[in-house]
Amino acid sequence: MRIKRLETMPESFDIFLSHNSQDKPIVRELGEALKKRGLTVWLDEWELVPGRPWQAALEKIIATTKSAAVLVGADGLGPWEEPEMRACLSEFVNRKLPVIPVILPGAPTKPGLPMFLKAFTWVDLREGLTDEGLERLHWGITGKKGKNRQTSASSTKTATSEETITWLHLSDFHFRADSDWQQNVVLQALQRDVVAKLPEFDALRD
Repeated sequence: MRIKRLETMPESFDIFLSHNSQDKPIVRELGEALKKRGLTVWLDEWELVPGRPWQAALEKIIATTKSAAVLVGADGLGPWEEPEMRACLSEFVNRKLPVIPVILPGAPTKPGLPMFLKAFTWVDLREGLTDEGLERLHWGITGKKGKNRQTSASSTKTATSEETITWLHLSDFHFRADSDWQQNVVLQALQRDVVAKLPEFDALRD
């Protein structure tokens, strides 16, 4: 089982969740919500292997994660969260690591963020793990806004379809003026071998 875990562990996680252990229940819930959005999430209780030095694991994830979230709840930063935050800020300086302050449910109206953390745009989840709040956090993690992600995927599909179909115009073929039967044979072959296999064929046929 240990070998299998090592084989399936991502080389780099999308997000590292730095948090106060007092906030563990809501942090766990947040991690699950991000997983459902297709993100790879590093949370200590999910990734720290028993019997291994956890400090080395923390150093590795902070050095390799694609983004980091510093979670602030009712009790503020935890005893290990502050050095984690400083390490993440150091990675921001070294490699532009996105560092996202996240205000959790139960946090005060004016959370006391450390001076350097105040420089980063934060995500407010004090009203709960709402779709709007999670979408904003997703944006911070990936750098892509929800609408842009959908538009990008749609544009990619459209471009692929158009590139596939553009060469199916009759003007690209050269037939004799009296060779209608040749045109029919070519079109039937194209429909059978190419167009019918395209996802858009049903729409084109309609």
